[in-house]
Amino acid sequence: MRVEDFPWAEPWTRVTTSLSNAVACLARDLSWQATARHYGLNWKSVATVIKRAVAYGLRHRRRPPVHVIGIDEVGIDEVRCRKGQIYLTVVYDLERRFYCGWAKTAPKRR
Repeated sequence: MRVEDFPWAEPWTRVTTSLSNAVACLARDLSWQATARHYGLNWKSVATVIKRAVAYGLRHRRRPPVHVIGIDEVGIDEVRCRKGQIYLTVVYDLERRFYCGWAKTAPKRR
C-alpha cells in the first residue's frame, strides 16, 4: 500500500483546497444554505469548510502584543456565560478587528 500526498487537498477532506477557499469567501456574504446551493454542496459540507477555514485563520493569525500597539477604538461587550448571574466581559480592538481578552465579572448585588 502506498500513500500519496495531494497538494490540492487537505487530509480527510471531501473538497479541494481551492473549492474550500471559494466556499469560505462566498459564505461571508451569503447564508450557508445559499452557498451550498450555489456550489451544489450539502449545508453540512459548507459548515465543515467554514469550521476548517476559521481554525486555519486562528492558527495563522498574527497578533501584535497589546502593550506595543496603541488601541484607539476598543469594543467592550458583556455576555452571559451560563444560567444564572455569571457574566464575561469581552474586549475587542475594533480598528484592527481582533479579540484582546476577557474577564469574568461578578453580578451586581443590591
